[in-house]
This record gives sequence, C-alpha cells and structure tokens, in this order.
Amino acid sequence: MGDGSFQYITLAASLPHLGALFSNVNLPMSRYRLEERLSMLDDDDRRLLDRVTRVTSWPGVAGCESDAEVVARFEETCGLAEVFPDLVAILRERLETRMLVAALRLRRDGAEDPGAVSGWRRMAVARAIRTNWSDPTFGLGRARPWLREAQALCAGGDHIGLERAVLTEIYRQIDRAAAHHQFDFEAVTLYVLRFQLIERWQRYDAGRARDRLEALLHSTLAGAWSAGNVTPSSAGTAGSLSQ
Repeated sequence: MGDGSFQYITLAASLPHLGALFSNVNLPMSRYRLEERLSMLDDDDRRLLDRVTRVTSWPGVAGCESDAEVVARFEETCGLAEVFPDLVAILRERLETRMLVAALRLRRDGAEDPGAVSGWRRMAVARAIRTNWSDPTFGLGRARPWLREAQALCAGGDHIGLERAVLTEIYRQIDRAAAHHQFDFEAVTLYVLRFQLIERWQRYDAGRARDRLEALLHSTLAGAWSAGNVTPSSAGTAGSLSQ
C-alpha cells in the first residue's frame, strides 16, 4: 500500500480519536475492531507494523536473554523501517528511554558503576550514562527534562508515578512525530503505538484496582472468619479481638 494511497486515506480516516493517555474514558474501539481495520494493510506493511509494535512493548522483548539482544532487536527493526525515518527516530527514542529508566533502576538498587551498561553498544545515551553515572540525570537533564522527575520518583520508590512519567514522555514522543503524518504508513503505525500505550495503562490501572479489591475482600473475609470463630477460651491469644 503506497503512501497517500486511497487505502491509507480510508484506513487513517476510519481510526477514531484516542484522547488523553490517562483519561478514564474507555478506548474508542476494541482491539478486535482495530485489528479488523488494520487488515486493510498489505502483507509487507503489516509485518513491519507488527515488528515495530512488538519491539516497543515490554512483552515483546521479555524473552531476550541479554541487554545486547534487546538492542540488536531494535537495530534490526530500525533497518527494516529505514524508508520511514520518523519511525526509526521513534524506535531509537524508545530504546534510549528504556536505557535511561533501566539505568535509574540499576543505580537505585545499589549499582556503584555502570558495568551492566556495557551491553548497550556505543549509543550516545549509553556513553552519557557511563560517563556521568553519579549525576542524578546522567548529564542529560537539560536535554531530557522528564528525567528529573523520573529520577526523583525512582529514587523515592514511587513505581506508579515513575510508570506515569515514562508513559507520558513516550506519548509525547509519538505525538511529536504524528504531527507530520496523516494518511500514510507512519500515521497508522503511530496511531497503533498510542493505542498500545493507552491499552497498557488501562490494563495496568485496572489490575491495580483489582488487586486492591481482592486484598480488601481477603482482609474482610479473613476478619469475618476470625471473628466468627473466636471462643471464650481464645480471648487474649494471637488473632483475637483484643490484639
């Protein structure tokens, strides 16, 4: 399907507005409906779309045995997408963002030197991390303002806040690229990447809500069971109402 073709115009025009990343509103269509519309892509375009969306998702690289393998997958996908420079830029930004977050976590967990970064090849961000390991933002705070907030959240153990900060930055990266595309392969791919991020957050948020509910129910049921089985002889022992 060539850029600017009638099929791309039809496909892009059929994709509803996604809205804000952290909106409580449900996605405007289901994953099933999205897949139906993506069936308009030809085989080569669909394969490339799948490669891009897979490598940019955490599950997509979960099977990698080393950081070097993750980097290699990104580089391979960049090579396949070389005729789409804005997509290549998004892929590289995503990899750099992932590197920075991984480095923040390594340092938070007590790593005294960036030894683990050695598998990240000679990318500029990896060099900055190695050179400025003790700097809170690896010397990149001015170029990447989001890093200041991410560093503070990571150091403070605010996992949810860190997730929001990182997803916000990734969404901004995609939005900047999408501003230059409307009815082409990049426009469709960037839409799917945004859809994927919103879907991820909503599942994550729903999962946290479900965990809280299950914990509450477990606590309530356990309390009811204890209260219903307390006997006078158990008064004053562990688990009784006097504790």
